[in-house]
This record gives sequence, structure tokens and C-alpha cells, in this order.
Amino acid sequence: MNEHTARVEMLLDARRYEEALRAASQALASDPFDVEAQLLRARANLRLERHREALQDADAVLAREPSDVQAHAVRAGSLVGLKRGEEALAAAIETTRLAPTWSGAHLTVAAVADRVKGRGQIAWDAASRACELAPLDPDTHAMMGSVAL
Repeated sequence: MNEHTARVEMLLDARRYEEALRAASQALASDPFDVEAQLLRARANLRLERHREALQDADAVLAREPSDVQAHAVRAGSLVGLKRGEEALAAAIETTRLAPTWSGAHLTVAAVADRVKGRGQIAWDAASRACELAPLDPDTHAMMGSVAL
């Protein structure tokens, strides 16, 4: 991580998404092949609900790094925002294929499946698996509650 991407990461953590977007775009202007900056810009766009832009950035990352789990997760979130549920679910499931022991991948599947009609059981199973993998993480339990409702 270079100083530019470290700053973008800090801005994302601080929920300063507009600033993170500008900083990531600046980093990409100086190095258009910076995959990390492109992923961070995708994450900022997703947080700002700029789903098309987030999807474009995630796809650009995946064109260079097809096994980037975070890019698949951003892709899934973008597709949900674009009301492309089944595609979103496929992207989310890819995160669990690539990182089967990462609770975040299972949370991604649960969040996406919970928004796709008829996929409640997939959401429940993924949330349960996330809880098994990270029993002390409150986000896993919050997802279980959300899916249960």
C-alpha cells in the first residue's frame, strides 16, 4: 500500500466517501494501472450508491486480478444496487469460492441473497456460516438477525 492508497483507505474508514473518491481518482490519474486505487475507488463509489461506476471499477480490477475477493464483493453490491439480483448473487458466491474461511465473504452472500426474492435459505445458510467463522464479530450476528426478520 502506498501513501495515496493508505490515505484513501483512511478516508473510507472515516466514512468520508466523497473525499475518498477524489483521492482514489487522483491516485489513478497518476498511475492508471494501480489496481489497489481502482478497488478503493470502487468501494467509495459503492458507498456513495454510484452503482454503475462502482461496477465499472470492480470489473476493471477483475480484468487484471480475477481472483480479487474484494472486487467480487464490490461487484455483488453494485449489481444489487442496479437491481440485477441473480448476477449479484453469483458474484457474491464467487467470494466464498475464493475465500471460504473469510466470514466477510459469507456476509456478502447473506446480504445479497437476503435482497433477492426466493433466496432466503441461501441468506440464512451464509449468515450462519459467517457466525461459525467469526463468532465474536457482532456483524455476523447482526446479519443473522436481519436475515431472520
